[in-house]
Amino acid sequence: MPKMNGNRLFPKNNFSKVWMGMITMGFLAFLACMHGANLCWAADSPAVSKSQAPPVKGKSGIRFVYAQEKPECHPFVAMPLGGKAGDKLIRLGAGYPALRVPLPDDRIVKLYESDPSGVRKSDQAFVIAPLPENSNKLLGILIPSEQGMKLLLIDEQRCRPGYSLFYNLTSETFILHAPAVPKEENDTVILEPNASWVFGSQIAAETPDEKYPLEIRKELGEINGKKRWYVKRKMMLERTRHAGSVILFLPDQRTQGLLVQKITVYQD
Repeated sequence: MPKMNGNRLFPKNNFSKVWMGMITMGFLAFLACMHGANLCWAADSPAVSKSQAPPVKGKSGIRFVYAQEKPECHPFVAMPLGGKAGDKLIRLGAGYPALRVPLPDDRIVKLYESDPSGVRKSDQAFVIAPLPENSNKLLGILIPSEQGMKLLLIDEQRCRPGYSLFYNLTSETFILHAPAVPKEENDTVILEPNASWVFGSQIAAETPDEKYPLEIRKELGEINGKKRWYVKRKMMLERTRHAGSVILFLPDQRTQGLLVQKITVYQD
């Protein structure tokens, strides 16, 4: 991706012991009641079998998340893992990635709409996508489009804590300008269609969390025929040691404008 010039972008007696014992028993009874209330509430949810239990945390696998804040698709999907493993039930959310699940044996992601018990609603997968060859720890972002749901697969090395990964999924070119960033980072970057840019990779991990003003500029024509780069959007470019982020530039189907969606990526 082309870059602009610049290098900145706590009992003393038995009486006390008795009272402490009574207080402790009362507190435990309260907790038991609360626990019972939680169990009653959870009973309204479908039972989870061993095959649907949360996966063991590990370095390899994939985490899915919808790009939309309020996804229109069903929150449950099934993904075949291959062999005796069968389908894996995945509950999806927005804003934060779901729990990591194993990679399919054939390294081809096939997602099916599912009910809460893991039974497919259709024999037709709404997403089919091969996995990158050299990546085993991935983020899978589901993005709606006029042609159906698309899956953007990202190696999590590119969005680890302290990093901001920008992805331009529009057909337009933008300039990102952040004049106050540390000198180790580029302060001005041209982000072309389908291109990406990682901010924070050049800053030392032990440096404190920071925020930097960021301008998103777009080239527009004027009456005299000349073109200038006008500020389309302003936002804060955040750098935190506890999480990374993916910032998507998406076409807004309602206004034909720019939709900016941020996904926070915590380490699991």
